[in-house]
Amino acid sequence: MVKTKTIEDLKGVYFLYGGEKYLVDEAISRLKTIMEKGGDLTLNLERFTAPCDVSDILNACFTPPFLSQKRLVIVEEIERLAPSDRDRLVDYVENPMHHTVLIMVQTGLNKSKKPNIDKRTKLFKKCDKLGYVYEYKIEQKNIKYWIKDEFLKRNKVPTDQVVQLLGQIGANDLRRLSSEIEKISLYADGTKKIDMDHIREVISLSAEAEVFDLIEKVVAGDVDSSLDLLAVILDEDDEVGKIFYLLEQQISLLLKGKEYHDKGIPDKEMAGLLRISPGRLYYLKTQLRSVSIENLKNMLELLARADHRRKQSLEDNRLILERFIVDAVATRSEVAS
Repeated sequence: MVKTKTIEDLKGVYFLYGGEKYLVDEAISRLKTIMEKGGDLTLNLERFTAPCDVSDILNACFTPPFLSQKRLVIVEEIERLAPSDRDRLVDYVENPMHHTVLIMVQTGLNKSKKPNIDKRTKLFKKCDKLGYVYEYKIEQKNIKYWIKDEFLKRNKVPTDQVVQLLGQIGANDLRRLSSEIEKISLYADGTKKIDMDHIREVISLSAEAEVFDLIEKVVAGDVDSSLDLLAVILDEDDEVGKIFYLLEQQISLLLKGKEYHDKGIPDKEMAGLLRISPGRLYYLKTQLRSVSIENLKNMLELLARADHRRKQSLEDNRLILERFIVDAVATRSEVAS
């Protein structure tokens, strides 16, 4: 990660790569901010996207800045340059112009979910040897810390439940996740603590209703209708992490409701304990008639296994959810018999 803080510390070349383009773009934005302290970049910034003419890139690097200390040249998708053109850049990075900052960018993941980078190329090896290479990635286990930091930048402190939800629905798209955090922070203007009430605009209420209907069909043992509704949900909303979250929330709600119901707790008190309206409790109880505590515990275990497979990218997400539906209905039928 680039740690440059002053214009004097700027290097002549940066090779930025990684699976998270949003993090790379943030790094470029920070470098631009530093360079703007030395003068206006409006006439001193050139962007290229490969494949392009490497001569144009080099001419931009050799051109002196106008009314500024530095000139910025950015080349996206550097891997798409022809090998001979990349070799010409190798010669440049060995002796870059003192008045130019050249940023070469390569982002994206390959089929193995690893950074799309060939470290064997002459250009990469030379940049790495000279200390110009910076990788941008974020491990799944560190998403929660990134979310907290994003809120902290906006002087907000999210609850653990908020962090968990956002991590599940947006971990594969940090740009969108950052945008949602910005919306939530603006919505919660005037308060520092961010709780679930502040993110209701983030979670689709229609998706919640459809997942409620989906679980109803599962507990009723209707596998065909369950799979049909799942297809509709996936077609309308491709945020699989959010769907897993809503499934877990609904099954957990049913489990708590079943436990309270079996203990003979009155409806009014049960609604308060579950933090739902009496109307929603009415519909919840219609599902409780068709399912046992053992059923629900089995569903949660199956869902946890399915979510693990999703996070490990072991199968197609649609197939994982379809298999969960089939297994959940089958398990329910076995327990019922």
